[in-house]
Amino acid sequence: MINENVLVIGAGYVGLTFAVKIAIEGFSVHCSDIDKEKLKLLNLGKTSIPEKNLKKELSNLVNKKKLTFSENSKFLAKHIILAISYFPNKPKQYLEILNKINFSLKPILYIRGTVPIGFINSKIVNYLEKKKKLKLDKDFFIISAPERTLSGDALKELSILPQLIGGSKASYNKAKNFFSKIKIKSVFLGPTEAGELAKVYCNFSRLSHFNISNYLMSICNTLNLNEKKIISGIKYKYSRLNFLSVPGPGVGGFCLPKDSLVLSDSFKKNKDVFFDFPITQYKLNISIMKKNLDIIDFYIKKNAKILILGVAFKGIPETDDFRESFGLFALNYLSKKYKTYSFDKTISYETLFKNGLNPIRSSEISKFKNVLIMNNNKYYKKVVKKMKNIHFLYDPWRQIVKKDDKIYLKK
Repeated sequence: MINENVLVIGAGYVGLTFAVKIAIEGFSVHCSDIDKEKLKLLNLGKTSIPEKNLKKELSNLVNKKKLTFSENSKFLAKHIILAISYFPNKPKQYLEILNKINFSLKPILYIRGTVPIGFINSKIVNYLEKKKKLKLDKDFFIISAPERTLSGDALKELSILPQLIGGSKASYNKAKNFFSKIKIKSVFLGPTEAGELAKVYCNFSRLSHFNISNYLMSICNTLNLNEKKIISGIKYKYSRLNFLSVPGPGVGGFCLPKDSLVLSDSFKKNKDVFFDFPITQYKLNISIMKKNLDIIDFYIKKNAKILILGVAFKGIPETDDFRESFGLFALNYLSKKYKTYSFDKTISYETLFKNGLNPIRSSEISKFKNVLIMNNNKYYKKVVKKMKNIHFLYDPWRQIVKKDDKIYLKK
């Protein structure tokens, strides 16, 4: 048992999975969040997040009182992890949380989520030193400790991925000791700006990477060609293109597109940096999604009923996160012209209903003739194969449509 308390502010996906990992390694962890309904569930050792092994570990740690939850952000702790979201051009919302932290133990602050490059020094440190009269590396320590785990498999990756760290040498040495205790190797990058850049650049790079393959799919749709055959062909014994990923209809999810905008925002006032390049990639992704959805206009009558299978931003590994997902984008885009309905294996009917996504029960799926598969969860392949009256099927991951050159099937 380690006699050091840890406070994690933000019990969402990033905060909760990290809190569980820390508690597993022997620390006493308290999670603070403002969502009262979520806190009730977590204090019972339960969560709706479909993360591998998360529910089992959470229940065990809560029962042992190694992991607790409340709205209390002033919980006394030596290690304070900020796992809250930063929204572009809204720094005050982020800084307000600093007023709710207890600095009595001269804590180490770990900035876990995305912030603009330079935000930690120019905003957080500046705020604490001028407003709170605290001195960096004396009254508090702070590092950029970006999260890079794969949604759906975070507990495994937290034990494998090295932790990138940006900060002063004094802050890094304290953080390095902490990560060593929770069995995570750390890599020192330099000042906090290095850690901030590493976080946003990882996600910007992944968005650009996916855009390359997804753009090919968009071209192939126009030319009525099979993108999988082409990628397989051009990669065959040509290792220089092995980086090409399996193409899809667009990049969904909260992190990759948003972090590209954060990267751009970081350099809007710096003429030496091509700050518009990340924006170009963000807009390209939107254009690809619209282009692929426009295919439907050629084959479905106006006011037709459409069922969207898969609102979560991805299906493998499973997640219930649908922020900025392709399914959500499709619902909003197509509902202007069609009667759209939704179903998702990992998101409850109640959650979809509460968010105005017009959900149906699983027993109603077979009634639809126009079906769009919006993520790659293999469950939808089983469901669609049982349907006998499909008129139009949109299948960008080719779970059903394989031999045909098109990513859709019209009967």
